[in-house]
Amino acid sequence: ILARFPPPYPVQIKVCRMPLQRDLGVPRRTFGDVTLADRKFTVRLEIRWPLSVIIDTLIHELAHIRSWPFAKLWRDRPAHSSEFGIAYAAIYRFVVDGEGIDDGRG
Repeated sequence: ILARFPPPYPVQIKVCRMPLQRDLGVPRRTFGDVTLADRKFTVRLEIRWPLSVIIDTLIHELAHIRSWPFAKLWRDRPAHSSEFGIAYAAIYRFVVDGEGIDDGRG
């Protein structure tokens, strides 16, 4: 995936037990997240979900990485912007079909 959709910085992927989120005081498992620090992306994926959910979450987090430059340019852009949607669709099709579509970035 990363060879087809190269990120601007190295990516480390961790499958681990993530802390519970507390929305409105109710603890719940998260699916994953992505952070950028010191020019390195870290993707964390919750290990307690089925493999199919982990793969879907990985696609989701990689779409955030792919659309990150747009989010940084326009700080008022939502995390799930149009650019994110295009990136998600391209990566999803690549994973499902083995070919994918061009997201216009390369």
